[in-house]
Amino acid sequence: GAVSQWNDKSGNNHHLTQSTAAYQPTYSSAFPYQCINFDGNNQVLGNTDAGLINVSDGTNTIFVVFESTNTTTSGGGQHLAGVNQRGRQYYGMNINSTTAGSGGTSFMNKSAQDYSCNISSIPSTTKQVVIGTRNGSSRIIYDQNSLSDTKTNSSDTAQDMFSIGASWESGRTPVADYNGKIYEVIIYNNVLSTSQINQVQNYLQTKWNT
Repeated sequence: GAVSQWNDKSGNNHHLTQSTAAYQPTYSSAFPYQCINFDGNNQVLGNTDAGLINVSDGTNTIFVVFESTNTTTSGGGQHLAGVNQRGRQYYGMNINSTTAGSGGTSFMNKSAQDYSCNISSIPSTTKQVVIGTRNGSSRIIYDQNSLSDTKTNSSDTAQDMFSIGASWESGRTPVADYNGKIYEVIIYNNVLSTSQINQVQNYLQTKWNT
């Protein structure tokens, strides 16, 4: 059925919500790989809690488990998960953007839609884990096949919404709509060590059979 709220299991109560029925994604209860389905047509979940959107200001690590249905490229790509300013993605994971050069998956910095930190070989239409880390000077994207890319950070920018499934701000029509499944998103407000990243990645790969 339609999803109006995706609960945060971290204990911080950063639940993602959607009160507009036309923008609500759907839930797949197929055991053991339950997920949220986004159809690429304005479906999005969001949250404006300062404790969530401000994590992108400093050091952080993000994990996204997803399975894309449509790998067609476009200028703005498809927003998996991240922070927006005025309805445009400025931080987080984005797929299929030709702004990065050849599509693929980008870990975006909080500047003018910087897609340059990119692994061009993903996504394919298979379930997979992607990871991004950001410190004061650089950001790195990793995939589960040991591919990576590193780019320098540029200056931070104000933010107003964390969303999954599209770039969005309340009162605006969602853009960069994602078409596919999202199984899990984990965000840390620090840069995990290589050992810690491997532990979380192995946990997610085993859990979701990627």
